[in-house]
Amino acid sequence: EERIYPTDSFLQESLDRGELFVLEEGGGLCASVILNSACNEGYAGVTWSIECGENEILVPHALAVSPSRQGKGIGGYFMEEILKLAKTEKKKGKLDILGTNTAAERLYTGCGFRFVQAKDMFYEDTGWTEYKMYERVL
Repeated sequence: EERIYPTDSFLQESLDRGELFVLEEGGGLCASVILNSACNEGYAGVTWSIECGENEILVPHALAVSPSRQGKGIGGYFMEEILKLAKTEKKKGKLDILGTNTAAERLYTGCGFRFVQAKDMFYEDTGWTEYKMYERVL
């Protein structure tokens, strides 16, 4: 059985909670992301330089850029808009990236996120896998 992330139910629940954001251009979908303060329990054991409570962070989940729009700066633009929202809401930026996701790593480091540490964490869709933890002071 192949696990798919994000699942339809996760997307629907995120939409229902007002946490699903999209970037459109000319009536077409360019990118999407889910923004909330939910994070893996493994975040608790990370040596973050930003001290804050769980409800004080804004974590991007399942950020995706339409395949036809990739490589055109859409991801970077979208992240800058996300960071503006986080700053307005006085949130801190923290996230984790699947250890092998070099495209996401380039995007987030290009937007000023700082690598904190690599850590094995459990997610339903990946099992125990290495993730890279990043943060950004806003």
